[in-house]
Order: sequence, then structure tokens, then C-alpha cells
Amino acid sequence: QEPTTAQPFQLLDLGSGTGGPAQYILTHTSWDVLCVDLCARSLDRIEQWAKVHQLSDRLSTWCGSFQSLPEDYTASVDIIWSQDVLCHASNRQEVFLEAYRILKTNGVMIFSDILLNSNAPRSLAEAFTGLNQVQNLGSYQQYLNELRLSGFKTHKEFDWSSFFPINFMKMLSQIKKYRSQMLNQGVDPQLISRFEMALQERLKWEVGEVLEWRAFATYKRNST
Repeated sequence: QEPTTAQPFQLLDLGSGTGGPAQYILTHTSWDVLCVDLCARSLDRIEQWAKVHQLSDRLSTWCGSFQSLPEDYTASVDIIWSQDVLCHASNRQEVFLEAYRILKTNGVMIFSDILLNSNAPRSLAEAFTGLNQVQNLGSYQQYLNELRLSGFKTHKEFDWSSFFPINFMKMLSQIKKYRSQMLNQGVDPQLISRFEMALQERLKWEVGEVLEWRAFATYKRNST
């Protein structure tokens, strides 16, 4: 829902990439959005999009690690959004601690991520992490513990694992559709083939056997 206060509603997108969610939020709400990402090129793309659509006055960007955010962000954000990127953090606990620090009291963090089934065979897990540059694939219980230790109170959780097959199939169709374009842009053909084969292999896995796809809605508790 739209905020009822006169102050701008601040949403921070951790690991925003080229800003797909930010584009939607800027277009359909009056909120101010801050995109945080390690890739300056990705942030340039969302900035250019905002300029074209005359939304630059409500967009801010910061290039850097979500494990070490600027000190002046402390208690300045109403909502943190993050989509399937925290698994790339070298230390996810640091991300949650930083997120807790920059949220206002009763602020909300909403995120989804790729998790590891605690009983998954190591070889299959490494087949995913090695190709997807994932440093710290964690289990469901690890996420709950890390959120609790950071001060968050979990409000709602969603298991999206059943959507993996259709997601993987869509990714395969995108590879087929844009293969020539990627090759023309200099993408290594062996990398494309490896990723394609990996997706085909993942479609053979039982849902939740190796990977889990979960979403969490958490909030910063009032210390009083």
C-alpha cells in the first residue's frame, strides 16, 4: 500500500542488478528507491532508464558491497527488498546485520533466495555453486538462525521450490532465443553450453532434493 505520511517512502534494493523491481516500484508507486549493487554498469542502466522515464528524482544508486553499507544509511530505510542474490554473499550474517542497522524501527525486509537442502549430496550442491558463483549456499535453518541472531523477527515465509522446473525451462528457452546475440557480444560458447547442460540436469532433480527457493518477510523489532 502507498504510505500515508508526508515523508517519502524509502525502499532499498539490495543487489539490484539492472533494476527490474526498481523499475516496477518507481512506475507504480510514489516511493523513493535506492539501488545497491557491486556492478557500476548495472546501476548505469537503471539510471538511464529512470532518466528516459523522468523518474530520476526518485532514484538513487550506490555501488558497493551489501555487506558494508554507508554509515549514514543507519535507520533510514522503511523497506529492504532483495531478490535471489544473498546466496552470493561471502558472509550472509554481515548482510543481515547491515540490513537490520539501516532499517527504521518496525521496518520490513522482504527477500527471496536460493537455499540448499540440508540433506543434498555434496556433488550436486557443488555442481550448482561452482557454475553460479555462489559462495555460501545456506540451509533453511541457517537462514532462520542468521535472521534471529541479527535481530529480525520472521513474520511470513513462503516455499517457492515447486516453481523451479518452470523457471529452469524458461531460462533454457532464453538461452536458445538469445544464443546468437550472446555469442556476438563475446560470451564464451563453452560457458553457454555448460549453463545449458546444468539447467537440463537440474530438471532431473526432484523438487527440493538439492535446492530450495524460499521467500521471507521479516521486520526490525522495536527494542522497547
